[in-house]
Amino acid sequence: MRLVEFPVAHSRVEHLDASGFPAVSIILSDGSIWPAWSEYRVRLGIGTQRSQARHIGYLIDFLAARSREFQPLASRGLLLQAWADALVMGTLGADGNDEAGLFWLPLSYSEAKKAVNTVTQFGDFLAAKGISLPLNAERPATVSEQIMFWRAWSYKKGAALLGHLHTAVNMHRASLVGREVDVRKLVDHSSPLDEVKRFPNHAIVPLLRDGFSARPPHLRWTSVRDQLITLLLHYGGRRMSEPLHMWVGDVEPNPNDPTRCVPWIHHPTDGLIQHQDSRTSAVKNIRRDQFLMLVYGLRPLTVQTGRRRVGFKNPLMEDGCRMRVYWSDIEADRFFWRLYNTYLATRPRVTRHPYLFITPDGEPMTSAAFSKVHSAAVRRLGLIAAKKFGTTPHGHRHAYASAAEEKGVPNKALQVALGHRAPASQEIYKHPKIDEIADAMCFGNERGLLTI
Repeated sequence: MRLVEFPVAHSRVEHLDASGFPAVSIILSDGSIWPAWSEYRVRLGIGTQRSQARHIGYLIDFLAARSREFQPLASRGLLLQAWADALVMGTLGADGNDEAGLFWLPLSYSEAKKAVNTVTQFGDFLAAKGISLPLNAERPATVSEQIMFWRAWSYKKGAALLGHLHTAVNMHRASLVGREVDVRKLVDHSSPLDEVKRFPNHAIVPLLRDGFSARPPHLRWTSVRDQLITLLLHYGGRRMSEPLHMWVGDVEPNPNDPTRCVPWIHHPTDGLIQHQDSRTSAVKNIRRDQFLMLVYGLRPLTVQTGRRRVGFKNPLMEDGCRMRVYWSDIEADRFFWRLYNTYLATRPRVTRHPYLFITPDGEPMTSAAFSKVHSAAVRRLGLIAAKKFGTTPHGHRHAYASAAEEKGVPNKALQVALGHRAPASQEIYKHPKIDEIADAMCFGNERGLLTI
């Protein structure tokens, strides 16, 4: 099958395969499934499957709209570059029209880069199977590309937790290979100030006190639920998805202080849980994905489909397959422990799954659901819920890291507290706000530089 012969994508759907695992299929206009996609996706997570299906869908749509322009043999090598340019520049003309009928708005450089990489890797897979020629052919790398390759490799080696085990032996061939098509980068508008997203310090107490309060009496427990999650984000530095994977029993009393607690975030699949074998009565530790299947007939939230899926990054696990929540404020710790016990006493009893945070229907809380209630709570305070103002759930993690930096917490300790595998990952949380920059730069009066 040649590049210009790919048929038009009709739809992209999520479903369960014969083994019960989530799959993403691209259904073509003739009703057939995208060739070899089901085989290719076996090694991918469901989130990656969705994004890669979208990227390949971009190519199929472009082929359907403009492949005739590249029918001459001499022009076929230009097709993929034209597609990459269309991703990063969009397809709309100055008058707002698009003769090809795509009407694409420009993607970010990073998203367009991911799309080209997806198509390149998928094309290599098809070529290895003898289904197609490579979509993005290899070529000798230029000297500048080789320098960039080794710079990137050296940086990753230095940042990796086991970087001392990385060797350059197997990387030599990769450094000598380039690709015919790449994304042409436009003007870089990025700025350090773009990364300032911390939740406002003055708003956290009103948010906890008033933001989640507008609930009818029979749903008051959901207000406590949302306060608990927010406390874990703001004073525990957790990513929004991490508390949603917690089970009942993942919060333990602090052995040194009965008024405080120790919450644990377990890996959704590899985390361990005690289980008593019904046949032998032996008690042993098994993985959480095994426990879910044995006891509830469920799979972890990380492999669910659609909005039911809750992602989970690959954080630094300090204790096997779990990580502790380190509180930035003792009173927040005590407040959480009181609320936690109130929540367990008032939330509906659920027997079909072990998850701690649930919806009124008894289903596990999802990222989309919490984002919605958090945005409503922020607006209830008269604030705008937006990333650039730090008023999204992830803004709490930025506030946690910024407060730790201001207190002089060592980088290594902060790395463990945030669950970062590489210390450089936390630099994004450390950019100062504009008013802090103004205060820092206004040093003239202190030194008497101007006397009138």
